[in-house]
Amino acid sequence: MGARRSGRTPGTRGARCSSLVLAVLVIVLCAPAWSAVDGEDLRKLGFLVPEAFEEAPAFTTTDAAGNKVASEDYRGKVVLLNFWATWCPPCRLEMPDMERLYQEFRRQGLEVVAMNFMETAEEVTAFAEEQKLTYPMLLDPRSEIAGQYGVMRLPETVLIGRGGEVLGKSIGFKPWYKDDVRELMAALLGNGAAPRAAVPAGGVAKTEPPGSYDSAYLAGAVVLVIGIYLAFRRRRGRGGLDG
Repeated sequence: MGARRSGRTPGTRGARCSSLVLAVLVIVLCAPAWSAVDGEDLRKLGFLVPEAFEEAPAFTTTDAAGNKVASEDYRGKVVLLNFWATWCPPCRLEMPDMERLYQEFRRQGLEVVAMNFMETAEEVTAFAEEQKLTYPMLLDPRSEIAGQYGVMRLPETVLIGRGGEVLGKSIGFKPWYKDDVRELMAALLGNGAAPRAAVPAGGVAKTEPPGSYDSAYLAGAVVLVIGIYLAFRRRRGRGGLDG
């Protein structure tokens, strides 16, 4: 009796083998992006991490130059969405560090987005020029976007992944150019470990603010309320709220 022949042809076996190899390659190549950073890593750096998957709320607004901008424009990038105001001292203090972080990682896919809280384009532009900030300055004139993101105090910064998911939220002042934050960004962007920040001769790298900002952190909600009050007063002085 002749041996039974399998119903599979060499071509079928070859196609299945190729598919299996391709699947393995995809898993191997994508694994670092999935496993490089987890919630515990973010918590150690002071981020509040969602308990379950959370998609970042979509928004459409304008930047300080009057150009229309949508959250979808940043899809595929790692985003630091920073809610701030010019009258907020901790905001002003941390933004130069954000600029340094942006300059180091923007070519690898990091986008720092400053979402201003209820101020005019002129005020935002003047501040950005004074501080030499080059990352996008967006406007939230009615605090609608801040409301979507549950912002209760300033500054608040939302870390958003390449797929548009909320990875974590940092509340209050943060020294954004510390080595541990830079290493986090390198991992999220798939760049491996970031080089250590340069230390001045005869000293230590200075990233912490002078004095303590614990009180500013705890009083953030009060600062936000005062800022809202001042913003409404300025608008009323210019002729009231727009219809």
